[in-house]
Amino acid sequence: MLAWSFGALLEGLVGFGYPWAVVVPILTGLGIADLEAIRVAALANNAPVSYGALGAPILALAAVTGLPLSQLSASVGHIVAVLAILPPWVLIYLVSGWEGVTEAWPLAIVASLSYIAGQWPVARYLGPYMPDLSGAILSFWVLFFFIKIWRPKTIRSFGGKVVTAQEAQAADPPLLGSEAIRGWLPFVVLLIVVVAWTGPWSHLPAKSLYKASVAAVDSINHKSQPSPFNFTPLNGGTSILAAWLLIVLLLRPGLGTLKQVFARTFQQMWGHSWWHSSSSGSPTSSYSPAWRPR
Repeated sequence: MLAWSFGALLEGLVGFGYPWAVVVPILTGLGIADLEAIRVAALANNAPVSYGALGAPILALAAVTGLPLSQLSASVGHIVAVLAILPPWVLIYLVSGWEGVTEAWPLAIVASLSYIAGQWPVARYLGPYMPDLSGAILSFWVLFFFIKIWRPKTIRSFGGKVVTAQEAQAADPPLLGSEAIRGWLPFVVLLIVVVAWTGPWSHLPAKSLYKASVAAVDSINHKSQPSPFNFTPLNGGTSILAAWLLIVLLLRPGLGTLKQVFARTFQQMWGHSWWHSSSSGSPTSSYSPAWRPR
């Protein structure tokens, strides 16, 4: 669920290696060896990477080839639907060995088919912006409810080690419904805003404020050709900013919390030494991000 569904969600929203940076430390914290955690995150990323970062690869391909964006999205969606069948089986094998595969194979079937059911229709009919998100969220919740009604007779952790019922219960404490809803609220808001903003019915991503073109010389045929620039500030990335502003209004975090989040983010992006050299000290707070650079 973390590597396959949650990783696909992160890939669809941000891309550029973000699932590895977030999912791998979580997996190592759950007891998976470092190298195996990287392998699991990498293989889980095999299917959603085609529509990573709100469909950036498809958008770039359409811009380079001049082919219709919707047709490219649908064509790649057919291929991804096939590629998504195998990875869940491999993930179970990497984590718990052949014993895990023979005992937990229904999880692999449910994980792959639920992702395809969420990904393929969106890629086929709505375009390249949302297939990862719809596939990830549907897969996550289908798996969530599936393991409430079915589980393998033997629960295994990394390496195929058998986990007792007491250990499994201690590792899976009950969670209030209100807490789960609040935790998923940002992703639900993000999904709604991005779908409304970038869907085929929306003209916002195509709005241009400034266009320019200069003559460039091709390095291969040495012929002059136009090199255009089109400033479209209301593209898919801007929809994420709008969603974030709405999430802040709904969750109403304190100003101190926002300062801590931005401070930690800049510290992670620019490095520990830069942070200390440009400030009087590191901010003290109880805020603890899920990932910190080593």
